[in-house]
Amino acid sequence: MASYSDRYLRIDDQGIHISWYYFPLGSKTVPFSTIHSITERPVTFLTGKWRIWGGDLRRWYNYDPRRPSKETVFFLNTTRAIQPALTPDDPSAFRAALLGRVPFTA
Repeated sequence: MASYSDRYLRIDDQGIHISWYYFPLGSKTVPFSTIHSITERPVTFLTGKWRIWGGDLRRWYNYDPRRPSKETVFFLNTTRAIQPALTPDDPSAFRAALLGRVPFTA
């Protein structure tokens, strides 16, 4: 299976590892077994374009100061109430590393 890695995200055989998820420097690992599906959306004001770190009652964005210049966000639909929202540096490579591991929804 393909893997992926950038400054804040890493995909391996166990799951998705998210750096700088918790304040101040905590990371989080999301096992593939807890991901029901992934939704891919354009980054807009409503999907967190200016959200550098933090979230609301539905989504949590890891620290990423380059998020305003990115074009794609991935929402992980997991077994938890608050869903991780990720903006990889290379969305197509991130998507390719996840294909076959988790389903994507429209």
